[in-house]
Amino acid sequence: MMECYSYKVYMTTAKAQSFMSEPMGNKPLTAVGGIGTIFAQRLADKGFICAAQLYVHFLDMKRNEVHFKNWFYQVTAADPHFQNLCYYSMNGYYLNFHQ
Repeated sequence: MMECYSYKVYMTTAKAQSFMSEPMGNKPLTAVGGIGTIFAQRLADKGFICAAQLYVHFLDMKRNEVHFKNWFYQVTAADPHFQNLCYYSMNGYYLNFHQ
């Protein structure tokens, strides 16, 4: 009997693809998919200045998609499209560099 696997399909932007494929270094928040200047400022108001800090928070949340997206919404008021882009940027980075 053949096993069937379900894969979550999502679209990413060139910015998200770039973030996921390169070492993080000192990338700004605006390098993360789904984060522009307004969301970056809202994150900065909560103490997040660079992408690495956001990534650590993502890891602290145990990479939980629902919790991360809810937290991101509470901080930035981002709609589901931007929540998805940010989550998949963080998770894609994890899968590319830490697995």
